[in-house]
Amino acid sequence: MIKNRYLMLFFGFVIACFLGVLYAWSVFVLPLEQSFGWRRPETQMTFSLLMAFFCLGMLSSGQVIKKVGPSLTVLSGGFLGGIGFFAASYTNSLVWLYVSYGVIAGFGIGLANVVLTSVILRWFADKRGFASGILTAGLALGTFFLGAKTAPYLIDRFGWEGTFRYLGIAYWVVICPLALLIRFPKAETSVQSTGEKAVWGVGLKQMLKIPSAWYLTGWLLFIHTGGLMIIAHVAPYASSLGFTPETSAFMLGVLALANAAGRFLFGFLSDKLGRKPTLVLSSLTLICGLLILAFSPANIKYIALLVGVIITGLSYGGSIPQLATLVSAFFGPRNFTTNYGFIALASMVAALLGPYIGSQVAYNFNYQTAILCAAAVAGLSVVIALLIRNPQLPQS
Repeated sequence: MIKNRYLMLFFGFVIACFLGVLYAWSVFVLPLEQSFGWRRPETQMTFSLLMAFFCLGMLSSGQVIKKVGPSLTVLSGGFLGGIGFFAASYTNSLVWLYVSYGVIAGFGIGLANVVLTSVILRWFADKRGFASGILTAGLALGTFFLGAKTAPYLIDRFGWEGTFRYLGIAYWVVICPLALLIRFPKAETSVQSTGEKAVWGVGLKQMLKIPSAWYLTGWLLFIHTGGLMIIAHVAPYASSLGFTPETSAFMLGVLALANAAGRFLFGFLSDKLGRKPTLVLSSLTLICGLLILAFSPANIKYIALLVGVIITGLSYGGSIPQLATLVSAFFGPRNFTTNYGFIALASMVAALLGPYIGSQVAYNFNYQTAILCAAAVAGLSVVIALLIRNPQLPQS
């Protein structure tokens, strides 16, 4: 039995790093298109299905965890993720790719991810922002180091087929054994078993009657839509400013690292400054980063681009741990997985709308106009953040 909560957090961080590989889908796009002659809209559907079933996995986790507990839920999610990757190595049609990578892997990783967060937040009820920041940073670092850096190396050596296969095996070897160690705090478990005081929390139906739930959903929708309108186009924007492909790729790497660092930073600030001030701060910081990108002086455009990318990445990444912290604090840990999964649907909508709107505005006007529109959308998140109130529910 693990008693040290920081050791539990470390295990959760390692699992989160491997779960984050799922978001590195872009490294497989070109090799698959070259192998089968598929067009970008056809391969892009894989990512859309991935996001949809990732959210479906999160929404389903509440029922699964009630039946089998957190350990077996994370184990099941990791096992399904491994099956999805391994099956994708035998891709011979779009339907097979959609089902293996998009449906099976997406659902499994969504199932494991939110349960992992639920468990760790119960271990760190006094440091929710810190713990959530560590876990969500693990996802970002996994995407960057294991996905964006390691996967291309594996593709060069073993092809996309071998890379999918090795990633699937890695899920089984790393995530599944560690999942057996993931559990709620012992003291909390024993209290629940004696019936002295159940873990508090409201259900989804009750949560949807609370205005702060909808304000929080709106805040997430606008800050992520505004951020993704430009974050998804950092490389082409850098190219439009006259930078080389190498510099554009470097900016993408900086963005990924800033995204991870922002999760640490704003998770820490949430504990120190308070939840609402940190919400407002992250929205204002995103607007500041976008304005720097929009009005980069010609004589220092490299420095301005670098600073704008860093600030934008920090603020966008920082919004993610705050969601988990607020859902747990406002609506309780008992039904966290279901409640979190529902509000996180706003992020899926933003992932579909943001890049599309940004590309349309940039195509019909220019990137500066697109960035200013993104800043305006992010500005709506400031207004909504000011409306959010702690619902003050009885913690019975």
